[in-house]
Amino acid sequence: MKRGIFIACIVVVSFVIGAVSMYFVDRPRNSPWLYVSSDGAGLSFEIRGFNPDIPMPKSSKPKGRVKFLNRDSGEVLGYAIELPIKDNPTASLPEKYRLTTKLENGLEIGPPDQVGYTGHFEFTLKDSDGFVLKRISSPSEHLSAGAVNSVQGSSEETVPRSVITRTKAVDVRFVVESCDPCDTK
Repeated sequence: MKRGIFIACIVVVSFVIGAVSMYFVDRPRNSPWLYVSSDGAGLSFEIRGFNPDIPMPKSSKPKGRVKFLNRDSGEVLGYAIELPIKDNPTASLPEKYRLTTKLENGLEIGPPDQVGYTGHFEFTLKDSDGFVLKRISSPSEHLSAGAVNSVQGSSEETVPRSVITRTKAVDVRFVVESCDPCDTK
């Protein structure tokens, strides 16, 4: 009888130790925040988004931080970025970009006061020696000149655990794909 109770206790203790171990192995990992840096001013242009008769906006370096978020599909890059862009009023654009459009109901729509930019953030994940591990793009974002643009979101692309554990620095830049009202026509 004592031997049966002893074996039952060992089975129960083993089960509890196994369950606790599985909890620690399978629990969602919390990633620390990493502050972003930028090699340049934080803005770049795709060739199709660059138009030489449009003055390029000036911007400060982006500020913010990123972390890896555990999702059902895997781990993704979450970000909270602030990118100040200096004034770039549409009044400084050539006349062809300052036209008004008249709608059927008689309402006239003119260009916005400031140039708006559509693009995506590009994050470069680097290891402790500065080698590039992976580049990740954010979904499309809309930023405005003459504003401190604060953006929070997450990437759609998952990041392998091996890259996450080795990531020690993250560079960021905003890649302009088009602008309003100066889309290339």
